[in-house]
Amino acid sequence: IDMPNRIRRGVVYLTEDRKLRGLALSLDSLTNMISGVQVRDRSRVDSGRARRIFDEQAKTLQLYPAEPARLISQLSGGNQQKVLLGKCLAIGPSVLMLDEPTRGVDIGAKQLIHETIARLADEGMSILLVSSDLPELVKLSNRVLVLRRGHLVREMTGAMITEDDLLLAANVDEEGAA
Repeated sequence: IDMPNRIRRGVVYLTEDRKLRGLALSLDSLTNMISGVQVRDRSRVDSGRARRIFDEQAKTLQLYPAEPARLISQLSGGNQQKVLLGKCLAIGPSVLMLDEPTRGVDIGAKQLIHETIARLADEGMSILLVSSDLPELVKLSNRVLVLRRGHLVREMTGAMITEDDLLLAANVDEEGAA
């Protein structure tokens, strides 16, 4: 499915590379935040609605500074990531695919992103999390699939999801030897 159709079907992807694939660094925070809504709706978003979308996401994600005209390139990595997440959430997804959602962010932004992911899952949103951060996987997952070279190595659920078990599963070769 191409990106506009995927978005219109409620499947949204947060890229691991916000600077190259997620955000337009030469544009302002508001334009970046509403760009996904424009793709979904196949039209421009009027200025009043754009501002409401921005204000809502900025408040929810504690964007600082919450200035719509601020260039993305002038924001910290954590605040850039918050704009990217806000862009995804403004679309109103039913499925949110997150690829390394806290890479390159400070501890405060990481905590807020984790809380947001947990809240969305509690509210019933389907979340697919791809992460190399083992504590992040343990904290946020109720089911983990460990893949190597495109093959399923191990599936874990509930209390089976521990950092030690994840590390072991990720380092076991095809014959079962560590």
